Amino acid sequence: MTERAQSGWTLARKYRGGGPFTSVRTLREGCWRRGPSGEAVRMCRLSRPRQDSVSDLTFCPDPRRPYPTPPTSTLVLHPSAPSADLGRAWPFALRQGLAAGSPPTVSLGPSNPWTGGENFFSGTGRWVRKGTKAHTGEATGALEQEGGLQASRARGHGGTYLFGLRPQLVYEFFLRFLESPDFQPSVAKRYVDQKFVLMLLELFDSEDPREREYLKTILHRVYGKFLGLRAYIRKQCNHIFLRFIYELEHFNGVAELLEILGSIINGFALPLKTEHKQFLVRVLIPLHSVKSLSVFHAQLAYCVVQFLEKDAALTEHVIRGLLKYWPKTCTQKEVMFLGEMEEVLDVIEPSQFVKIQEPLFKQVARCVSSPHFQVAERALYFWNNEYILSLIEDNCHTVLPAVFGTLYQVSKEHWNPTIVSLIYNVLKTFMEMDGKLFEELTASYKLEKQQEQQKAQARQELWHGLEELGQRRLQGTQGAKEAPLQRLTPQVAATGGQS
Repeated sequence: MTERAQSGWTLARKYRGGGPFTSVRTLREGCWRRGPSGEAVRMCRLSRPRQDSVSDLTFCPDPRRPYPTPPTSTLVLHPSAPSADLGRAWPFALRQGLAAGSPPTVSLGPSNPWTGGENFFSGTGRWVRKGTKAHTGEATGALEQEGGLQASRARGHGGTYLFGLRPQLVYEFFLRFLESPDFQPSVAKRYVDQKFVLMLLELFDSEDPREREYLKTILHRVYGKFLGLRAYIRKQCNHIFLRFIYELEHFNGVAELLEILGSIINGFALPLKTEHKQFLVRVLIPLHSVKSLSVFHAQLAYCVVQFLEKDAALTEHVIRGLLKYWPKTCTQKEVMFLGEMEEVLDVIEPSQFVKIQEPLFKQVARCVSSPHFQVAERALYFWNNEYILSLIEDNCHTVLPAVFGTLYQVSKEHWNPTIVSLIYNVLKTFMEMDGKLFEELTASYKLEKQQEQQKAQARQELWHGLEELGQRRLQGTQGAKEAPLQRLTPQVAATGGQS
């Protein structure tokens, strides 16, 4: 019984019986010998306690195609095999395939519901029925399907294919293996090691969101079940983020990794370790400076807020970091920063608010004066938050002087009537909070405006005087040049122009 695969290799499967096997193991060694037609054949044997299930896997080169490297990792599945035994075999085969840079070939039993009877899934991403010639495209069977079959490419492995079958099948199988009640981390840790996790993290750069969603779930399960890998996973995530910030500026899986880290941060024990605080200050805060912030900003803001809920003393570092990376020209990012700042202020402690209120509301005032109405509108919405309003009321003597001048000026000059209406509401709120301070600030603001007008008038008069002085000097210079000519003209006339 032989099947020709599209990659140029023929997979021969021999079944001596239909009983299940209890364990499988793949051997990378093999021997070459002559096949029935004289072609070179490599035999890969599977060691197993029962000899009545699966015998040999034979890989034969297709003479009409170039000879690729034969698959070095082979996994044979049977529908009635115990999940624990399959679980022990799968990580080994997958890891060996990743290490060798070749796909792990998955061969399914003839009665497996995934294959539909006599069909099997070849190592190149094609469903092939017995009797078809997949390498020529001449299908003599009833089933040959190519549409929608994908292959995940390895990052950093020369572009070789990691999986030759549909990624959904691989991820679904491994995910169910991890979630199985018979799963034993003590046994699986020999195969799900740091190298396996590193290659799993590299796959997060996939452009397919469905694949990244599977990877996110799998990595979260691995983090929860393998305690020895937790620190390593966090460290590698840090490296990915730092490389994304300062080198690549492109990584498709940042949002998914941040979503995983959000749940991890939620489970941190108190007090927080120095490692976790450094991750916030050196990684999460600088992530706000990248160009593609809008892709993962929601997950990033959630991680930052989770840290502040764990330790309120980090609030000052977070707010000053946000002010440091505050966008200057991108209004879309500015709106996102204002939204995140409101989330931070929702969980801030009053004692921490006192430390950052002055620089914070100076930035808010600059946003209110923005000609872009969405930025100004988002900044004015701070006064619609009851908790923030209570903090402002308790520190009105500091907040009101920081924003009053901007509010008063913008209320007279802004082009958008909605913004002007919102500013009037804010000014009315401040008047109700502290009417006396409001009147003092109004009087001082008008006095400052009068002084500014006087200075502007004096400056204008000074420039006007300088211009007049320059004109007089210019006229005087021209007169001094004409006087010698007038004295010289009579002498020239008397001599007749002779020297």
